[in-house]
Amino acid sequence: MENEIMKMKVDLWEKKGFFIFFFSFLAVIILGIGIGFTGPYHYETREIVDYFDNETVNIELEIVGLNRLNQFLYVDIHFTNELDIGIKEDVEIAITLLGNNVADSDLTKWTKIANSTHTRTVECKAQSNCTRHTIIYEPYLNYKNYFAKLQITNMAEKNCFGKSFSNFFFVHKRMTLYELFFRYIFVMLNIIAMFFLVRSVVGIPYRVFTIEQKWISVLIVLLLLWNNPIWPTIILSHSSFVRFLDALFTSSFFVGIWGFWLCTIDGLRYKKEERSFKKFYLPKIIVLSIIYLTFLILYIWVQVHEIDDPEYEVANDIPGFKVTSVFLWIFFVVYLLWIVYASIRAFHDVKNKNTSNAKRFYFFFTITLTVFIFSIIVVGGNFVSKLRNTAGEFLSTFTIFNVYILLLSIAYLPSSSTLDDIKDSSHLKLEEDDEEDDDNDLIGNDDSLEDSEEKDEENSSSNVDQLEMQERSESPSNSGSDKKSD
Repeated sequence: MENEIMKMKVDLWEKKGFFIFFFSFLAVIILGIGIGFTGPYHYETREIVDYFDNETVNIELEIVGLNRLNQFLYVDIHFTNELDIGIKEDVEIAITLLGNNVADSDLTKWTKIANSTHTRTVECKAQSNCTRHTIIYEPYLNYKNYFAKLQITNMAEKNCFGKSFSNFFFVHKRMTLYELFFRYIFVMLNIIAMFFLVRSVVGIPYRVFTIEQKWISVLIVLLLLWNNPIWPTIILSHSSFVRFLDALFTSSFFVGIWGFWLCTIDGLRYKKEERSFKKFYLPKIIVLSIIYLTFLILYIWVQVHEIDDPEYEVANDIPGFKVTSVFLWIFFVVYLLWIVYASIRAFHDVKNKNTSNAKRFYFFFTITLTVFIFSIIVVGGNFVSKLRNTAGEFLSTFTIFNVYILLLSIAYLPSSSTLDDIKDSSHLKLEEDDEEDDDNDLIGNDDSLEDSEEKDEENSSSNVDQLEMQERSESPSNSGSDKKSD
């Protein structure tokens, strides 16, 4: 075992305890997914379908009665290819976006938010839908009413497209309140778990923590940040700083949990003294730091363009975005290959060496594999997406990671026997220190007695010498006086 004195609750579980824990874990996640899919639909949508009668299509839409609970306005467009061959054509889209807080039929009194023309390359296979393009993304709803006008021109000589589909999205007000409610439920559970974790480890030196306990103590703080207690300020304020904080909290949590998986799977194969910083931690820090910083750069890049130009499209209007995205995915693939390699090596070492960490490894791997598969399927596909499909997807994502971290924080709590052993060892150590201090005091007292005796002897001898000298000095004078008297 990594440390003889530190035992966690999971170390004392038999198979029955493990199965109870695992099925409780699955039951809570399934319950969260079920509650999520009974929630409100995430978005309200307005779809307009137009035919390309000529080479140009004009689309107009007015959306009224919005407020900050609707969060944002998002418009995309796609076309259909009715030909028997594939198409790759340029389409010119003139965009006009107006806003007003008072309903008024006179558009000249509305505030102009955007007015420009963009060229988009549309690709489609034969007899299928074409690629979808972002037309408008307004991250802050400064107005109650919006009017959008699109003029779409097929720039090819021959009209290739049959229909155009324009979709206007904004978040449902009930969904915003739904998300706010569950975020604060998770925040409350997170704070309670932190309280019990801190209370259980008080008095235990940090150096005797296992690698899992050290990581959980960090992840439970990152989880609180990911749940984001300041999330309402994103809706209520128009500050880009709070949006940056949200991206910082989200990326910190996910990079932290990826580091936890890699370090724990790879670390349970080694003893504590074998996990040096240079060979064990430094390569992992380099790879994860590159992923972390690249994601933050991409997010800030997107945020700046969203604020400056609501008509932007990431892939086309931000130079170098695709290259940076490919760079990010390359390092993420490196991480995936690394964790697969570490898992294979860990299974081999645990099986052949019959290490005492086997129970901890199998427990951790079983629970983590469930979360890992879920995160790849659900979170990986929507991590940088503006749109989440349903309330079920939101709640299942938050449920699985909150339940994962909170239940692991319970499983990795020090056992009661560990607390007693640590108290006994610290008590014995204090007694030994007191005995040593008493011995030192006694030795010091003996030395002082010997020194005082030596000083007394020296003083007495000096007094004797002084008396003898006085007698000698007095004896001649006395003899002289006697002679005179005679």
